[in-house]
Amino acid sequence: MAIITRDLGSFVLTYSFGRSNDTILGARADYGDWDDWPEDAPRNIIYAGGGDDRVIAGFGDDIVYGGTGNDIISGFGTGGPTPSAALAIANRDERDILHGGSGDDTISGGGGKDWLFGGTGHDELRGGAGDDRIFGGTGNDEIWGGGGKDTLWGGAGADTFVLALAAGTPDFASPGSPYDTVMDFRPGRDKLDISDFGITADNETLAFTQENGGLTVSFDFYSSTPGIFLAGVSAISNSDIIFAG
Repeated sequence: MAIITRDLGSFVLTYSFGRSNDTILGARADYGDWDDWPEDAPRNIIYAGGGDDRVIAGFGDDIVYGGTGNDIISGFGTGGPTPSAALAIANRDERDILHGGSGDDTISGGGGKDWLFGGTGHDELRGGAGDDRIFGGTGNDEIWGGGGKDTLWGGAGADTFVLALAAGTPDFASPGSPYDTVMDFRPGRDKLDISDFGITADNETLAFTQENGGLTVSFDFYSSTPGIFLAGVSAISNSDIIFAG
């Protein structure tokens, strides 16, 4: 293993050589108090290289390339943010660009308007707070939009788009953000996972509305939240949805 780090002022460049399983912390990734995080955090540019790496980018507008191997990549720091800090990150328009590369990667954007790329392999991608863009790539990916108004692409493969509860409210709902948009949902191959809401297949709380060249899937018991929009889709069936057991 050889990890080289260069502080170039406005950004810190980190490069890992070889195929070892590395843990790479970006500049200020272990900053102690998320509620007082620094305004002048440098930008990290990290090349993880080969191996099953763990990369924690930390503060700033970071760029991470996972390379080969089954990597775990996070835009947050080591401790994770409090809710108020996550909202502050989103409001400050922080933007991480996280690439998984090849392998079965797990990528978490954290706060801000992040761009996540799964690459090849069966990846798990989680946007977190902010209006994110998530690209699954090839493979059967699992994609979580998180808070904010996210735009999601599954790419090739049979992908699953997961909606989950966060603090009692849908994770795709936030003030001023009516819904996430899935740009390439393919009925008969992709899945919409709503099992976390406890909805079964015989439950009548789901509503389907054709509008704006696609299909909005909404929940009757969350009347203030339209739901999730499937662009270019006219209809889906129960076989396209993962319900609660």
